[in-house]
Amino acid sequence: MVITLPRTVENFLQRLFTPIPKVFDYEGFVVLPAVDLAWMLYRSLSEDVKQRFTEEQLTDFDKWDDRAWVDEHPFLKVQDGVPLWDIDGLKRFYMQSTEERFIGHSTGTTPIASDCIAACDGVDDKHLIEFVGIENYINGKGKTIIQESPGIEELLEYAMENGGAYLATNSHPIMSLATAHKYGIPSSHVVSHGHQLSTERLRYFDFKRSKGFDRSLFEEELRERSPFDVLIKNKDELAEVLDKLFPICSGIFKASQSGDKATVAELNKARIELFDKIISEDLRREFVYLLKEEKGITGGHNKVWTLWKISREGNLVFGDDSIVGADGLAFSKYGFAINNTDPHSLYSCKVNFLVPDFSLLIPVYEDIDNGKFDFDKVEERYSGLTAFTPRNIRERFDYVMDANREMKNHLKALYRS
Repeated sequence: MVITLPRTVENFLQRLFTPIPKVFDYEGFVVLPAVDLAWMLYRSLSEDVKQRFTEEQLTDFDKWDDRAWVDEHPFLKVQDGVPLWDIDGLKRFYMQSTEERFIGHSTGTTPIASDCIAACDGVDDKHLIEFVGIENYINGKGKTIIQESPGIEELLEYAMENGGAYLATNSHPIMSLATAHKYGIPSSHVVSHGHQLSTERLRYFDFKRSKGFDRSLFEEELRERSPFDVLIKNKDELAEVLDKLFPICSGIFKASQSGDKATVAELNKARIELFDKIISEDLRREFVYLLKEEKGITGGHNKVWTLWKISREGNLVFGDDSIVGADGLAFSKYGFAINNTDPHSLYSCKVNFLVPDFSLLIPVYEDIDNGKFDFDKVEERYSGLTAFTPRNIRERFDYVMDANREMKNHLKALYRS
């Protein structure tokens, strides 16, 4: 006997199990964790520039970036080294928001600092295209620093056919944009640091682009997204600004570590005032946009705004492997920490997966799309994957951290220099 469901019930079930959007972090997820463009670019610069802006300074800036995010976070406290999240408060804040709001420093700024140092050395977007090996990557032959994670092609293709694939990264737009061109992911599904394009411009690039690689169109979009044009045009004053900015940020980090709130406040004031004292109007406007108003950062709180625009209820899949995704993991219904060695992210995620081959996540995504995913039964269900629940993470934190580190190191070792 064939049972015919009433149309209203059929429509309800269809809506209930409609595939949901899949959002991917880029470095460490789409590409191998050894691919860190900010540091690769820095280490390729001239010795003169690296002597003026040392690796120690950039490392201290990176530490300040993360520390400031923790110190200014309204939904996160750290007690005895343990992150304590108010996830309900965080989700309530975003779900009740009707527009983007500034809520404290958003981590993920170090790649922008690397851009600034590179610009002082004369690096522009055309140089970066050759350095990264964009056409070699697109064509699948020749040298490129973009080396994809095992199985990611199959996972991206599944996502594109089931709810849509989105790339959200705090790195420079060049690599994520190249992957979008390679696989036919719409420009409107790519968010990176730098200039956030208007809906009209994204529609223009989506309309102009078909699957395949058009270098002139790629360069046009990259130029609009990238901060290099303004930075390199004002590289002399930019270098003078960095001479002051890096010591200030290092001082804030050290004062915060020692609990010296007065010095932190004083140096933070100096950091903000530094932007307003920049002489070049173009450079001042760029620094205010990127690092004061933080519209140019796609990490921390600002990565959540990317997710929020896709689903204001957080009804999406989001995977990330580092601290910049911690807020997004807390916000997303399916926030998965993937091979993640950051404590804040591990404590904010819904599930932590160890993933040697990313195509192994397809059954996970299929279960989500079909309404069969069960958080309580995730540990033994998926062949080839190791899963840790929030309870596992709390009770066996050191073991979980070591297991994630081992998997990440395994994937790093796959990179071919």
